[in-house]
Amino acid sequence: MDHPSILPIDMTKEQFEAGVIADIYGTANPSIMENQVWKWMISTLHSAWSARKSITLANSFSHTPGWCFQRFGQTKTTLPDGRVVYIAGEHEDGYDPDFFIYNDVIVFNKATPEKEEDITIYGYPVDVFLPTDFHTATYVPGYECIYIIGGTGYMHGRHRREVVVQCLDLGDFSIREVKTSGEKPRAYLSKHTAQYIPAEDGATGKIRIVLSQESIISSIIDSEDEKDTEEAPRIAQSIEDEDTLKDTLDENDTGYGKTDIEKENTAGEYEERNSDSEESSNYDEEDGAATDLSQMMQRENMAANPHFDPKLPFPKVYSLDLDRFTWTYEDAEKKATK
Repeated sequence: MDHPSILPIDMTKEQFEAGVIADIYGTANPSIMENQVWKWMISTLHSAWSARKSITLANSFSHTPGWCFQRFGQTKTTLPDGRVVYIAGEHEDGYDPDFFIYNDVIVFNKATPEKEEDITIYGYPVDVFLPTDFHTATYVPGYECIYIIGGTGYMHGRHRREVVVQCLDLGDFSIREVKTSGEKPRAYLSKHTAQYIPAEDGATGKIRIVLSQESIISSIIDSEDEKDTEEAPRIAQSIEDEDTLKDTLDENDTGYGKTDIEKENTAGEYEERNSDSEESSNYDEEDGAATDLSQMMQRENMAANPHFDPKLPFPKVYSLDLDRFTWTYEDAEKKATK
């Protein structure tokens, strides 16, 4: 994306430290988050770490994750009127002191904001909008809404147990959960693709979800990580009463879903921050873990999905009817019509 052209603001160290905290949530659905530091972070494209270094003149970390707009697993949706909607995403992984999964919606009134008033940050209570990353965001023309489907979320969270579907109203930017039924995709739906398919009979239409082999394998690896390891980000207790987890570095992260911001700005910073640290991995290719992938596919975490069979062709396609909110496994539907 193009870099916003808002000029940096002057601020004291105390003002910055008070405003950079990430785990500040909305209290209404939605809350407009009037945080000057956050908007400055968007305009400068700083990470929390580089901003702290710039403002405090020290290479310092904090026990509290710092807010930033450098994220991966974030969605970007450009609306017909020119507004750009960014939804949630995460910064770094559990090994990083600033690791955080967001539950906000950030709207640019134009592709390249020129002043602070061109940016609106919406926050939500965590029981209204779960911290979400690697979801899809599908705009439905004529209905002025975006459907947010799936996501990775925090370990042991709802995204790991069920397919979460939420609707973002583009009129007031409120979010509501949509209860669905039918032949749903597997739980822990992430790194998939979604497309709106209009109906020909005047109905609302449907959203088609495509799961590639890569997305399913990725979820298997992450599910194994969830069973065998723990994470240690500082997460507010209000987020589903997460367990306290230990640090881990997952070297299997391919960077899928990284925004242009993340690709352009984090490579050198990551190397500097980790040059003296000992990296660890839950899946070391030298240990032959990669060769055990076919066995991993057979494990019980995938057994609950009746459609998963490593011998079947990919991709796997599901559709969500937006009138009845029922899921259909399209491969099965095609077989039934033959």
